[in-house]
Amino acid sequence: MKTNPKLTDKQRSFIDNYLANGSNGVQAARDAGYKGNDNTLRQVAHQNLEKENIKAEIERT
Repeated sequence: MKTNPKLTDKQRSFIDNYLANGSNGVQAARDAGYKGNDNTLRQVAHQNLEKENIKAEIERT
């Protein structure tokens, strides 16, 4: 699988975890190493999923 060079390691980890866990954004953010409570991680997940490069990579896989 060719990776998107515009993704950070943490974003790549978020995507991999998001796809592996059935699209649970909070858990994907936690597993990728983002810090915070569930509300913070929910915001992180939402922000990540709104980013064009992340959306494109999820759709591509």
